[in-house]
Amino acid sequence: MDDNYVKKNPKKVGIKLLNRDYCPAFVHLEKNQRLQDLINDHRPFLPVYFMTEVKDTINYRCVMINKKSIESIQEWRQDDIPLIDENIKSKKILD
Repeated sequence: MDDNYVKKNPKKVGIKLLNRDYCPAFVHLEKNQRLQDLINDHRPFLPVYFMTEVKDTINYRCVMINKKSIESIQEWRQDDIPLIDENIKSKKILD
């Protein structure tokens, strides 16, 4: 494995933007990092991943969101939306 590789943990979140849009998404946290740490760090943009399904293929789209445009962010419970694995045919999350 690459020495520069850092294993991160995906967390399901709901992001409410200042324009009142609501985005279900995934963020990736480093080991022992909290969502609060990610939001309050020095970087102005938050990389988030949106999950979509096209036919039987699940795709992720990375989008950089300016933290100043976020009204609130909340971690979702385990059963709110499915995590992707080989046993799940995910429902469509985003259009």
